Amino acid sequence: MPNQYDLLKKFWEIGFVLTVSTAFFLLSLDRLKAQLLAGNFPGILGLGALFVSVFWMLDLTKATLNELDLFHDHKIIDRVSVPEWQVFSIVAAVALGLGGLIAAVTFPIIYCILATTIQIVDCIGVSIIQRAFFKAHQKLPDFNPVLYEYYLYKPHFMLRAGKLVGFMSALVLSVAAQFSNKPSYSVASWILVIVTILGGESVLIVWRSWRNKRLTSPDQAVEAH
Repeated sequence: MPNQYDLLKKFWEIGFVLTVSTAFFLLSLDRLKAQLLAGNFPGILGLGALFVSVFWMLDLTKATLNELDLFHDHKIIDRVSVPEWQVFSIVAAVALGLGGLIAAVTFPIIYCILATTIQIVDCIGVSIIQRAFFKAHQKLPDFNPVLYEYYLYKPHFMLRAGKLVGFMSALVLSVAAQFSNKPSYSVASWILVIVTILGGESVLIVWRSWRNKRLTSPDQAVEAH
């Protein structure tokens, strides 16, 4: 039987395929082209949202695969049991959501609803990971202090909650734009979406870089305790 590491990696690879397939299947190219040809500024911002959404998808996928390797190398997955249905459900929801997100860049309200939903699932995923690391820390006497500090002391949940607030605010603005017919609300909504994604992912990239550098420096790893 495959171990949990192989199952987790397999589930994530399946999720990535679902994301890409859904994106290519649903993406409204004709509507996006029409908006760009019409010189619609919200449409241009929607194109920017498309690019940052693809960046979000790729960064999330890469980070997850890297962290699965990290969990395996430090024998965390071998010590902490995570239900397979729970892992698969979260991965499938995020994968399908990201695929739909990329496809909905010409429909601001749908886009913001999907982004908000994805962020809620992401918050659930973070809470599962933090509980797993807390249990691993109790079971492993030589648990790496850098990992403990990264997963339990970095404000991951606050960051995700901040992104959730950003997407919900963008949703309110997109609804206001729909009913008031004021382009300024739509522009503000797309700008908030782009800033939320880029800002949140940039912080995570900095944190991961810190973690990886400390893990390769034994002296600093001891100081991190």
